[in-house]
Amino acid sequence: MIGRLEFDPMPALFRRQTELTKPDETLLAGISDEEVARYIAPASYQRPAEAVAQPAFDPTKPHLVYPEPVYQAILRTPDEAFWNSVESRPPVEV
Repeated sequence: MIGRLEFDPMPALFRRQTELTKPDETLLAGISDEEVARYIAPASYQRPAEAVAQPAFDPTKPHLVYPEPVYQAILRTPDEAFWNSVESRPPVEV
C-alpha cells in the first residue's frame, strides 16, 4: 500500500465547536484556554438602538481605490441600500 487517503465525511462546519479547536494548534498560536473558551462561547451582542454612523472620510487612512467623488458617494450610501440592492435570501432555507 502506497498511502492511505483519509476522507472526512463530516465537514468542520457540522462538527461540535469544541472539536474545532485542537490543543496543539492553539498552543502554537499562543492562544490561552480562556481565549479558546471565549471563541467557543462569545459574549452576547446587544445591537444598539440607533445604527452606528459610518466614520468620516480620512484621506490619511488607507481606503479603497476609487475616484474620490465615487468613494464619497459609497460612504454616504446607507447599509440598507446596499443590502436591498442584491439578493439577500440564503441559498438554502433551513
